[in-house]
Amino acid sequence: MNNKKVRFYEYSFIGPFILSIISILSFFTSIYNITALGGITEEMATTTYAITNSAWEIRYELHHMRSHYIRNLSYDINTDVPTEEEYIRQYHEKVDPLIQFLEENDKTMGSYLVTQFDKIDQIQQTILTLLHSKEYLEVISIIETQLFPLYDTTEELLEHMASTSVESINSLSKESQKISLISNEMSLTLSLCIIILAIYFEYRMAMKNKSILYREELFRLITSSIDDVFLIYHFNNKQMDYISPNTDRILGIHHKSLQKNPMHLFYHADEEKELIETIFTKPLETTFEYECNFHHSKTKQLIWVRYRVIPIQNHQNELQYIFWITDLTKEKETQQVLKDALLNAQKANQTKKEFLSHMSHEIRSPIYAIIGLTKMAYNPILDRNQLNNYLDKVFMTSKQLLSLINDILDMSRIDSNKLTISKEPFSLQKFLEAMCIIINTQAELNQLEFVLDTSNVEDDCLIGDTVRLNQILINVITNSLKFTPTGGRVVLTIQEVEKRVGRAQFRFTITDNGIGMSDEFLKHIYEPFEQEDSTIAKKYGGSGLGMSITKNLVTLMGGRINVTSKQGIGTTTVIELDFDISTGYSVVETPTHHHDKSMNYDFTGHRILIVEDNEINLEITCELLKTTNALIETAHHGLEALKLFEQSNPGYYDVILMDIQMPKLNGYDTTKAIRQSFHPDATSICIIAMTAGDRNEDISAAMEAGMDFHIEKPIDIELFYDLLYTVL
Repeated sequence: MNNKKVRFYEYSFIGPFILSIISILSFFTSIYNITALGGITEEMATTTYAITNSAWEIRYELHHMRSHYIRNLSYDINTDVPTEEEYIRQYHEKVDPLIQFLEENDKTMGSYLVTQFDKIDQIQQTILTLLHSKEYLEVISIIETQLFPLYDTTEELLEHMASTSVESINSLSKESQKISLISNEMSLTLSLCIIILAIYFEYRMAMKNKSILYREELFRLITSSIDDVFLIYHFNNKQMDYISPNTDRILGIHHKSLQKNPMHLFYHADEEKELIETIFTKPLETTFEYECNFHHSKTKQLIWVRYRVIPIQNHQNELQYIFWITDLTKEKETQQVLKDALLNAQKANQTKKEFLSHMSHEIRSPIYAIIGLTKMAYNPILDRNQLNNYLDKVFMTSKQLLSLINDILDMSRIDSNKLTISKEPFSLQKFLEAMCIIINTQAELNQLEFVLDTSNVEDDCLIGDTVRLNQILINVITNSLKFTPTGGRVVLTIQEVEKRVGRAQFRFTITDNGIGMSDEFLKHIYEPFEQEDSTIAKKYGGSGLGMSITKNLVTLMGGRINVTSKQGIGTTTVIELDFDISTGYSVVETPTHHHDKSMNYDFTGHRILIVEDNEINLEITCELLKTTNALIETAHHGLEALKLFEQSNPGYYDVILMDIQMPKLNGYDTTKAIRQSFHPDATSICIIAMTAGDRNEDISAAMEAGMDFHIEKPIDIELFYDLLYTVL
């Protein structure tokens, strides 16, 4: 567009230049005729006329310069600086000799004129400097406020010099003066009129051309930016009159190809070839629409387009077609995305229904068993063995229900990105000993052999999240125990495969010779609620969440998991996790000594304050402690507990069992208040948190509040007694 502007700019001065030449010739012809009136008058007036002529020439050049700046202003000062410098140089070549002549013949006025032109030169140099730095707004301001007023003053001076010269001629010859004055005025008026008219018409033409160029450039920019292609086809001439510049980008067809053969516009439409050929051979009467897809000839991308062929009559009453071609690719992709989203939503809704149906069965079954066994335990004719049998089943069913609820809560935390991984020192050997107690018990019940191989483990003191590690291994090993027939074998092999500075990589391999899985199911093994078939849950139980939770936990811990399986042969699960190596460890978990379950715990003489707002939970805790002969006091909220503690004598309470969620003052704030009180036992009293939330979050919050230990609800009785035994 800039090139077009430059060509137009040069063309706009051709007319004024020719008219100016004619005006100058007319002016000098009049001077020549006047000076021929008489010999003496002509000879004496030569200098005077020369002064007048020079003054008018200078004034004319000033007008020319003013016109030049007016044009520049109309183009928003979009001026090429080297061209501007050349223009000013030519102006000086014309004006400087005239100024020098005037200065030589009229010392006073000439000196003043030189001063005026020096000021003009200074302003023009300032303009050139600003043009170099593209300070266009300041250039416009200087031209309008400084340069043009100086032009006006200089023109007045030139007019004064010209009139003075004419007056000197009058003193020589009144008749010559009259003729000269009339001729000069007429010539000057004619010249000025011609120049003004030329400038006016050229300005009007320039504005018209500028508007046309602007509209053309605007249309070009619009068509280049949008995904609609516009073409105009002349039906009679069989050629394209207009092709929008985005044709190549949208359709992959070069404009030269369309100029040679407009049928190339439909090169891909083989199935509609006959119909499209009629468009170019028979005049259309109504709009033709056609939608198709094809591969872009350059990008090879599949695109969708809609063709509209609109017949029109031009100003010469000739038939033309407007081809309006719209790229529908994004619209089609959006529609496909919406379809996929709808299908996914429907699938998710169906999965949700199936899950809720399955969960309804999984949750209701143990609840039904608990209710039924509880009612059966009320039978007064039961002997002690039958009652214990029912209670054992209630206990096991409750544990199963709790495990299911924990799985659901873990999935919820994973989905909301609230699951956290802690880093605490631990002994791998002691961790495995505790875990194997659970695994061996289940293996014995299923009449399976469980083998632990740690022969390739070098480091024992590690830093990591034992709760999540235990959850990962228990999930995988329990699956192996569950799906391995009686007499089968499950092996857990632990290897320290790679060791770096302060860090080691461990590989946990769980192998079984169970029923195995199909290749198709292995593709979906980590998806929530997925099970091999509907009979799995009925036969083996489970929610279908275990492997999904395991996969997420392994990923959160920065590890990898891989499962391979063959139906009828068995399954192998490989888990790789990195742990920091610790030179020593301090137990942060709840301390346990694993006393024999038949051991009688006796806490005679020890006073325990139980802070619990739930009456049933309070009753259960009290009953558990009564069998140990401990002294028990209770508080139903934090404020009551704080008051009892502050009013007690030193050493009165040995342990405070603190619930977390309570009215008036929760367990964390109550603990902080106790620790900050002035009681002698404020910092030494043992406070144990009792929570039913996320273990890692609860332990962290409990430690920050000033608690010493943490135990989960529902309370594991043996762990509970063992903890109190350790503390007391």
